[in-house]
Amino acid sequence: MYKIVIDSCGELPEDLKKDGHYQNVSLELEVDGCYIRDDETFDQKDFLRRVKESVTGPKSACPSPDEYMKSYEGDADHVYVVTLSGKLSGSYNSAELGKNLFEEEHPGEKKIYVFNSRSASVGETLIGMKVQECEEAGMSFEEVVAATEKYISSMNTFFVLETLETLRKNGRLTNLKAFIANTLNIKPVMGSTEEGSICQLGQARGMNKALDKMIQDVIAKIDPLPGAKEFLDELRSFSQVILISDTFTQFAAPLMEKLGRPTLFCNTLEVADNGEITGFKMRVEQSKLTTVKALQSIGFDTIASGDSYNDLGMIQASKAGFLFRSTDKIKADYPEIPAYEEYDELLAAIRNAMK
Repeated sequence: MYKIVIDSCGELPEDLKKDGHYQNVSLELEVDGCYIRDDETFDQKDFLRRVKESVTGPKSACPSPDEYMKSYEGDADHVYVVTLSGKLSGSYNSAELGKNLFEEEHPGEKKIYVFNSRSASVGETLIGMKVQECEEAGMSFEEVVAATEKYISSMNTFFVLETLETLRKNGRLTNLKAFIANTLNIKPVMGSTEEGSICQLGQARGMNKALDKMIQDVIAKIDPLPGAKEFLDELRSFSQVILISDTFTQFAAPLMEKLGRPTLFCNTLEVADNGEITGFKMRVEQSKLTTVKALQSIGFDTIASGDSYNDLGMIQASKAGFLFRSTDKIKADYPEIPAYEEYDELLAAIRNAMK
């Protein structure tokens, strides 16, 4: 059996709370002498009201080692602990101390590992879900730890600050800087460092522009799947290639740059002069199937490949079509469509279809 302990900075949706494998250990919040437990009694609306009215801003206290020790008790012989970044809170150190004390009192009783999330909020949740995925796959305790640590190393955290008031109240931002930022409606775009600290990545005027910048920062960190660029380079050496996607040009541009700027047909966001996203423009209805039929109408043969249900129309309408790294459900529902998992297999199938 296994248990996943997450401090209350992590967000546990209702289905995970009812899962039976998860347990929260609560942080404590303090606003002007009022102590608030971050547990099932937490009233977010009341807390935000108190923070807004406070002169000095909120403070927090991590769970004690004793609280962590108690969370390790029970029938589970594998206990995985996920804490708020060690650079932002003492929660990680407290969990480690609780682990050491528990193992002194109960030597060899169970295996316990504490993950420093180097993140917060839903980042902790995703780590817990990764642990569960590995456990359910039948991995050993050591394999779960190794796979999850690798997953943590690949994570990035991004967020936009809606207000700078808390930073001003706790002295991390001067009154003058806060006044200027609020007057100009400047919203900082924040992110995490590799060590789990928080840093400012940039800023923008207005929430929409800040969110757009954050999205661009997120996409800029996404790398193509291993082998994708090499596959496209080889394919483009003997055939014309068009990528058709339901995404938006503004979001896809950084990734397309890393892929050597292949031709991309997708949709467009409507952005006002001030940078605000005001809407979106879909290129055509059923863009993938419509594009394939349009190409065929001017004399082109098409070969199509995709992985999802909305790719099936263009695949079935083409001279040849393939599924690539699709789901088991789609492959089972459409056994007549050849399915491949590796780029060299797909490349060979395309070459063969062109003969």
